[in-house]
Amino acid sequence: MMASQQWLDVVSNNLANVNTVGFKRDGIVFHDWMERSLNSNGGAGERVGTLGAGPTATKMYTAWTVGTLSTTDNPLDVAIITDEGLFAVQLPARPGESEPQVVYTRDGAFQYGEGGMLVTRSQPPLNSQYPVLDQNLQPIYLDPTRPATIDEKGNVGPLIDGNGANAQIGLFRGDFTKLGSNLYEGREVEPFEAGRVQQRALEGSNVNTVETMIQMITVSRAFELAQKAITTQDENNGRLLEVLRGT
Repeated sequence: MMASQQWLDVVSNNLANVNTVGFKRDGIVFHDWMERSLNSNGGAGERVGTLGAGPTATKMYTAWTVGTLSTTDNPLDVAIITDEGLFAVQLPARPGESEPQVVYTRDGAFQYGEGGMLVTRSQPPLNSQYPVLDQNLQPIYLDPTRPATIDEKGNVGPLIDGNGANAQIGLFRGDFTKLGSNLYEGREVEPFEAGRVQQRALEGSNVNTVETMIQMITVSRAFELAQKAITTQDENNGRLLEVLRGT
C-alpha cells in the first residue's frame, strides 16, 4: 500500500501538470524490499528460488523528452526543441545570503520587464518576474521599441544599447532537481552549445494524458487489492485466535 501511494502521488502530480508549459513528467523505480531464499526439505535442501517481500521505491527520475510544441504570436515566446537544455533565471538571494540564486526552467514564456529586461512571466512563490540570463549568467536588456529576433541558437536582439547587437539566451545542462513552481536546482551545470530553440513557440508538457490516466486507475486498483489482502489477513488471524481460545 505504501508503494502504491508513492506511485499514485507521482502519477497525480504528472496529471495535474498536463497543461503546464515545459513541465517534465516524473517516474519512480521500484525493487523488491527484501528477497527470501527458498530451499527444499524445510530449508535444509537445495535452493529452489526466492520469495519477494513486496516493492519499495528506490529512486525517482525525470523524463526529459521534448513536449508538444505550439506556435504563438508572442516574439518573446521561446521553446527548447532539444531534450537537453534549460534556461537560467535569477531569483532573489536566500535569507542570510548576499548572492542571488540561479535556478533553471524549460518554461520559455518570456516578457519585457523594467528597463527592457527579459524576464519570465509572473510565477510563484513570490509572484514576481525573474530575469532571464545569458550564457554568462547575466541579465539581458532588449529594446522594446523594436521587433525582437531570436535564432535557433538563442541569439536575441536588438539590445537596448547595442545598436542592433545581440545577446545569447543561455541554455545549460547538468544534474537538475525539481524545486517546485516549474523550477530546477542544478549541480555540475555547464553551457549547452548544442541546444536549439524556436521563436514564437512554447513547449507543452510531455505528459501523455491517456497513458497517465490509465496508470492512475491501475495504481488505484493495486492499492485497493493490497488493502483487501491486509483486511483478509486480519480477519483470518482473528478467526485463528477464536479457534485457539476455544481449544
